[in-house]
Amino acid sequence: MVFSPQGKYIRSIGRVGRGPGEFPTGPKFNFTNKEEIVALDLELQRLTWFSKEGEILSEYTPPVSGVVWTEKFFQAANGDNIMLKKPRRIGLDDPENYRKYVFHRYSNSFEDHIDSFGKFEELSPEANSEFVELINTRMSSGHFVKTGEGGFLYAPAMYNGKIYKFENSDNKWIIVDTFEGHIHWEEAVEPDAEGSMSMLFQYFDGTGEEQRGSGIINSYSIGLIEMSDGKVLHFSGQRMVDQDSIQTMIEVFNPDGDLIGTGPFDEINIHINLSFLRDIILLYGWTKKTGSILLIIKRIGR
Repeated sequence: MVFSPQGKYIRSIGRVGRGPGEFPTGPKFNFTNKEEIVALDLELQRLTWFSKEGEILSEYTPPVSGVVWTEKFFQAANGDNIMLKKPRRIGLDDPENYRKYVFHRYSNSFEDHIDSFGKFEELSPEANSEFVELINTRMSSGHFVKTGEGGFLYAPAMYNGKIYKFENSDNKWIIVDTFEGHIHWEEAVEPDAEGSMSMLFQYFDGTGEEQRGSGIINSYSIGLIEMSDGKVLHFSGQRMVDQDSIQTMIEVFNPDGDLIGTGPFDEINIHINLSFLRDIILLYGWTKKTGSILLIIKRIGR
């Protein structure tokens, strides 16, 4: 749905269904460099481009295993489409990628898979543990945000106090800087081979064999925002020391990546959604007193 800056409803784009411009469930969408809307239908595995007025511009249905279907993607300044996805199989010709990479790069039309980058084992804490491999199939892929410099920032789902800055150099996306943040613990994840900790994951693989992993998550990423002045805000959920409870924390970095401030939301847990527009932050979460709540935070001054 499209709303005016004052919140007045203007129009809807797309409708329920399975035909052209229709979606059986809510699609994932983003804007292209031309300010067109690209909608990714996870159920029908179809991409649809709309004008801002809602006109269908084009559609593309890739071959089976041709695209890493994800809820998070954006178009880079050079036209590449970057998709963020927890490690998985991305094509019949490279079955090992599902264990290796977090990012997958596609051409402007999504027809060509260019490459994959960002090794999971280098970005995620304790990536080689059985517990982390199991919870990685359940948690989000982490969060990223485009920067005004044409690159992007990435915070892993299991947040270890590090935010990675990627830029394109000689047609390859590489890490050019690491922002050092703050967490209450030395490790974001504590695997526990004995199974004595409070969190246990188990599932049955394709052969029917049971897979188990035990441990505890101390810190996880909720979302990243780049403000209009270049400052970066990172929201995370962090387990309180000596308490079995989660506190929502916010870190503020200057444009150079230096941590310049931290603070808690003492009674608010943000656990569903975070969005941003023109220095206004929308946070959807819950409190013990009121249940679900939508917060609108507007920046005032510096």
